[in-house]
Amino acid sequence: MTIAVIDEIDQCEALLVRLTEELETGVSDLASFIDTYRRLERLLDLKAHTDVLLAHRVRCDKAVEVAGTKKPVRFLQDTFGWSKRRASNISTQAARLYGPIKDNPPENEPAEETSKRLEEARQLRALSADKLRRHRLSADMRKLIESSLAGLRTKDARVRESIRFEAVSYGVGHSYDDTRELLNQRVRNVNRSLSKEQCDSAASRRLTITKPGTDGNVGIFGRIAPETAAVLTDQVDREMRKPRPKGDQRSYHQRYEEAFSTVIKRGTGTTESTLVVCISPKDFTHCDFINAGIEHPTNTGIPLTTEQVMALGMKKFGFIAVHDPHTGDVLRLGRFERCANIFQRIALTAAQNVCTHPGCSTPISKCEIHHIEPYAQGGATDIENLTCLCRIHHSDNDDTRAHHAKHHAARDPKTGRVGATRGAGHDHNETEVHLNDSVAAQQAPGAKVRAQAWPQRCPHHSANQGDDAATTHQS
Repeated sequence: MTIAVIDEIDQCEALLVRLTEELETGVSDLASFIDTYRRLERLLDLKAHTDVLLAHRVRCDKAVEVAGTKKPVRFLQDTFGWSKRRASNISTQAARLYGPIKDNPPENEPAEETSKRLEEARQLRALSADKLRRHRLSADMRKLIESSLAGLRTKDARVRESIRFEAVSYGVGHSYDDTRELLNQRVRNVNRSLSKEQCDSAASRRLTITKPGTDGNVGIFGRIAPETAAVLTDQVDREMRKPRPKGDQRSYHQRYEEAFSTVIKRGTGTTESTLVVCISPKDFTHCDFINAGIEHPTNTGIPLTTEQVMALGMKKFGFIAVHDPHTGDVLRLGRFERCANIFQRIALTAAQNVCTHPGCSTPISKCEIHHIEPYAQGGATDIENLTCLCRIHHSDNDDTRAHHAKHHAARDPKTGRVGATRGAGHDHNETEVHLNDSVAAQQAPGAKVRAQAWPQRCPHHSANQGDDAATTHQS
């Protein structure tokens, strides 16, 4: 290594020492300090890429003389003091970015097609590695991508590398949570397209209830069916929306545990529910809509297939919102048995699906209703003046609209959608409304229905029958 590089490392160390001293004694200029710290974060993001490259080099034969072992995990632990988890994760990233491509070609696939598919996978992988280096994705984002890809149940290398490249490209300009939503959606879609033998989701379900610990409490861990999780989440979130007792000092997680316990003790079917399933008439033009694998958004953030909706047996509780196939507006809103006075929340579910703050993916069941024009200032409790904000963004919302750095909810005059903007101060005059275009927000039923194409007619249906069906749905 050149002396110049060593000198630059020494300068970085000196900078870190100065930053540490300033944090300990007090920051005189916070804005300038934050700008400097952002640059430091960018350096750490670049180091995340060099960590993976180092792990890759340690795997090479030529590195044995220096490393003393071909086991990169052991080397990274012993040399740099990394935890086994960190060393294993980075070593796995190195193997998946730079090691041999693992592929399981379909039976009877021609050798020429297999070779073509592998070459496309190699090209996609090379593009991903280059983008990771140039755009400096954080270590957390890299770990997210690899852990999500581990959930793929197909061994097709081209599919895996195409999702990796899409996630890397998307992660460059989007948040960690939004990228996670994209990955979850892509991996679910691929897994749903596989045969039941290839993708048996029931096989991965499990539930463990531990013995009492030293504090007497019991741990619950597992993976359950989505339709069960949707009903349970809806009930627990409804308990959480109840007013807190005066002087309540419990943390959010403590309150969530008590809400969960309340639901379990009474059973989910003995109280009113606000689970909302949003469906388009387009979803039912397939002859075999159950096997089509269509997913319907719900207010809990857990999408359900038509088959899973039917499996709920929700005739006594829950709501269905049916959308106009062209405008996305709600044509009909009904309860499986009898209606309740919560239509505004349901309409917001159909229109927004998640918190409307840019980049947020918190499902509406965990959100609070917010008046865009403050209620205390005469804002009406009408659907046009309401939006949903999660508890974090709701508590940060600046109703005064005076502070130049604080956000408040506003409706964009161009699109009519609700987003967030900042107050206008003497040195800041931002009037643009920033919208939530996260992956979760794009799954809002209204937006999804407008963009949704009519499915192709089933082969055994005549053209006239198809036209009649389409006319019926559009009416």
